[in-house]
Amino acid sequence: MGGFGKTTLSQLAYNAEVKSHFQKGIWVCVSDPFEEERISLEILESILDDVWAEDSSKWKQLKASLKSSSPGSRVLVTSRKKEVGMAMGTFFERTREERQNLEGIGRKIVERCKGLPLAVKTLGGLLRFRETKQQWQSILDNTMWEIEEVEKGVFPLLSLSYYDLTPNLRRCFSYCAIFPKDYEIEKEKLMKLWMAQSFIKEKGNKEMEIIGEEYFNTLAMRSFFQDFEKDKNNDIIRFKMHDIVHDFAQFLTEEECLLIESDGVKEPWKDPSFKNIHHSMMLILKGGDPIPMENWKKLRTLCCIQKNEAVVVEAYQPPPNLETLEILFLGGPTLCPSWMMSLNLLKSVELRTCAHWESLPPMGKLPSLEYLLIFNMGKVKKVGEEFLGIEREDLGQTSSSSSVSNNNIVAFPDLKTPKFIFLSNWEEWEYENIWGGEGQEECSCITIDIMPRLQSLLIENCPKLKGLPHHLLHNIPTIQELVILLCPILKKRFEKGRGEDWPYISRIPNIRI
Repeated sequence: MGGFGKTTLSQLAYNAEVKSHFQKGIWVCVSDPFEEERISLEILESILDDVWAEDSSKWKQLKASLKSSSPGSRVLVTSRKKEVGMAMGTFFERTREERQNLEGIGRKIVERCKGLPLAVKTLGGLLRFRETKQQWQSILDNTMWEIEEVEKGVFPLLSLSYYDLTPNLRRCFSYCAIFPKDYEIEKEKLMKLWMAQSFIKEKGNKEMEIIGEEYFNTLAMRSFFQDFEKDKNNDIIRFKMHDIVHDFAQFLTEEECLLIESDGVKEPWKDPSFKNIHHSMMLILKGGDPIPMENWKKLRTLCCIQKNEAVVVEAYQPPPNLETLEILFLGGPTLCPSWMMSLNLLKSVELRTCAHWESLPPMGKLPSLEYLLIFNMGKVKKVGEEFLGIEREDLGQTSSSSSVSNNNIVAFPDLKTPKFIFLSNWEEWEYENIWGGEGQEECSCITIDIMPRLQSLLIENCPKLKGLPHHLLHNIPTIQELVILLCPILKKRFEKGRGEDWPYISRIPNIRI
């Protein structure tokens, strides 16, 4: 909690004592995000104040850079969060007496781990936040140890850590059961899926992306995630789950999450309990009859991975309540399944490597769509009005039409984050048959709004794309971020201060080209 005078007291001590005993003193304010390189540089140029980061691995890297300091040097840290001190191993280090008091119980707990390193690691992350002997004893006495299944020998230990999480964090972890074993999970994608399922909600002024990052870090610190792949800024971009941890997630969601491998022989979906399925990943391997999903009324997430061109995804009709859809490696028909446009509750759609598609689906018809990823569509050369889902007859309709409200048509009414990545032959993005003025497209008495809630746009590795459409350049006041990477033509058009289209985007707060 703020306002208790931690910083003030530290400043008094720093000014009255530190400066009189040391030739050099350093005062650094550390806030989110925690950036080791920046903090190290500030330390070298100028006591850590107002610390928020709880990731112990980042603290270890920072402390390692300070070990060569002169004998007697000290680091004073202030923080509102007890977990920060525990992660740093500073003022919450246990005394020798406390360690001796806990050692007997600790040894008994280790014995019950039966030599499983993952169990020891998982429990270590849990016990780190338990200070008293009574708290350690409660973990030793917990009935979760009584689960007898040999294969699930570590499950009781994982359960202890799992049930120590908040309800929202439990849902975020158990949702990971939808991915196959040994699957490289993209961190950003996972957080988007959490948001689409309403597992993450804004708190005051704190955005969902920041809360999602905090959720992810907590699960990683508890050893639910591992094998982290990082980018050049040392930020995690991908990770995996240990096989046993994945088994545990599936154990928790055995009637909610389903991984289907359709080989034309097995038909596991005939189990009547599947009517309760909430999330499913479907691997279509060798064909076979369509998987009947019409009775899966609770299904919210469907990931369809097709590895056989003979299979027609059109036959896989999901229920209307679906909120998240992902289609990968669709090698069959050149058109998207017609049922996609009837899913009015879809919030998140990812279309990846649909090799034969020459045009994009009419995604603008989806009223609830917030996140859209188009990835590796090699045959798409042009994106036009078909992408908006506006038919020519719509332009001549009156306000009594179901698709027109008060003579106004809105395409992509709720879309916030579209991403277009690796469309190697994409050249044009414009709506030739729709006329308009500044920011709005008009035809006779009909007004057309396109992406009125857009916040962020990413275009990456689209080397032939010649420009952005009229509606993006002239009037989308809500857009906060534009990222264009590996697109040489666009890079030239939007070059800061010099490109012919730079004036149109200069108002956007965050631009990366």
